[in-house]
Amino acid sequence: MKIKDLPKDSRPRERFLAKGPEALSKSELLAIVLGSGIQGKNVQELAKQVIQKSGKDFLSISVDDLRKFAGIGQAKALQIVASVALVKRFYEHEKSGNQATLPLSSKEENSFELQNRRYIGNKYKLADWIFSILEKECSGNSFTDIFAGTGVVSAKAATRFKNIILNDFLYSNHTVYKAFFDKGDWDRGKTDRIIEGYNRINGKDLTDSYFSKNFGGKYFSRSSARIIGFVRDDIEKRKTELTEREYHVLITSLLYAVDKIANTVGHYDAYFKKVLVDDTFAMRSPVPILVENVEIYREDANLLAKRIKTDIVYIDPPYNSRQYSRFYHLLETLVKWDKPKLYGTALKPVEENMSDYCRISAKEKLAELVKDLNAKFLVVSYNNTYTSKSSSSLNKITHTEIESILAEKGETKVFEKDYRHFNAGNTDFNNHKEFLFVTKVK
Repeated sequence: MKIKDLPKDSRPRERFLAKGPEALSKSELLAIVLGSGIQGKNVQELAKQVIQKSGKDFLSISVDDLRKFAGIGQAKALQIVASVALVKRFYEHEKSGNQATLPLSSKEENSFELQNRRYIGNKYKLADWIFSILEKECSGNSFTDIFAGTGVVSAKAATRFKNIILNDFLYSNHTVYKAFFDKGDWDRGKTDRIIEGYNRINGKDLTDSYFSKNFGGKYFSRSSARIIGFVRDDIEKRKTELTEREYHVLITSLLYAVDKIANTVGHYDAYFKKVLVDDTFAMRSPVPILVENVEIYREDANLLAKRIKTDIVYIDPPYNSRQYSRFYHLLETLVKWDKPKLYGTALKPVEENMSDYCRISAKEKLAELVKDLNAKFLVVSYNNTYTSKSSSSLNKITHTEIESILAEKGETKVFEKDYRHFNAGNTDFNNHKEFLFVTKVK
C-alpha cells in the first residue's frame, strides 16, 4: 500500500503535526526524514527495514551502511546521518557543560578519544563481549594485541593488565599508538597551543601544495586540503622542537581531523563525486590511555611472534582480500610524508605493506604465527563471512582450519555472538556472527 492510500490520520506527517513526535514510532519518524520509498516498498516499510537492521546501533549508522539499503541513495543517506550527528552534537555539548570540572582523562568535547575514527573491522562494539570471556577463560599480567588496528582492544586491556604490547604494520596506526599509549614526555599545553594556531588558519589564505593539488576537491574541499598540507609540513618543520610523543600527538590530531571530514564512506578506496564536501577542518588533542607498561611495534606480526613472550595474545588478522594499506593509503602518506607519485582515480601510491593474510596463503601464515607464539593463552577473532556474494568479502580461513591450527597448541573453546552486518541489498548476508577462539596452551 502506498502512503497516499492510507487514511490521513495514519500517515506519519499528519500524525506528527496532529499529535507530536511522541505519538510516532522510530520507523515512522525515520519515514518522515526519508520522504519517499521505492517501487514495491513504501517509505514506512523502508524505514522499518532500516530500524530493524540497525537496531541499537542506529546512532552510529554511517552513509556507507545506509547506502546498502535498496532505495536509499547518497543524498538520503547524508540527510539521515547529518540529522543524527546534529542531535548528538547538541546532546554532547549539553552534557559537556555539566562536566566541566572532570579531569583530562575523561571525555572532553574538544578532544579525540581513541575510538573516534572510522576503521574497517573496528572491535569497539565487541570489546566488552571479548573481555567478558577473557576474564573467565584466561589469566596473567601481560597482553599482546598483535594485529592491533585501531588499538581499542588494547585500550580495554590496559584497564586489566600491567603489561601491554601493541603491534600493527601500518604507519598511521603506529603513530596513533605512540600518541595515545606511549609513556614519553608530552607537554599538553604546548601541543594544545600549536593545535589552536592550526585551527585558526583559513585555507583561502594558503596556496596549493602537494596535498591540495592531489586531494583537494576530491577527498576534501580545496580549502581543507590546503590547510591539511600546510599543517603536515609545519609539523615536520617543528620536529626538532618537539619530543617524540608530541610529534606523534600532533600528527594523530591531524589524522583524526582528516577522518572527520573526508569525503568517503570511511576508507580511501574511493571518494564521493558531486557532493557537498565538509569544510569544517578542526584538530583536537587526543585523550591519553593510561597503561602501566607498554611496548609499541610496527612489524610483520609473524616476525614479531618469534621474539616476544606474553601471557595472552589477541589475534585479529584481516579476514578477507581487502588490503588495509590500500584502504588507508592517504593516511599512510600523511604520516610518512614522502609525497609519493600517485596513480588511478583513488590516487594511490605504489603498493606497500601488503598482508599475506589477505591472500590464499592466509591459512599457512596463521599456522606459522600460532606455532611461533610463546604465550599461555591464544585468543583469535574471526567471523563467518564464507558465503558473501562479494568475492573480496569472503573469508580466507575457514572455521575448521582455525580450530585445527589451534589444536596443535592446546585445548580450544569457541564462543560466538550475533553481530549485525549491514548488507541490505542484493548482497544481504544473514546470520552474521563473530567468533572467539580461546586456546589454553599445553
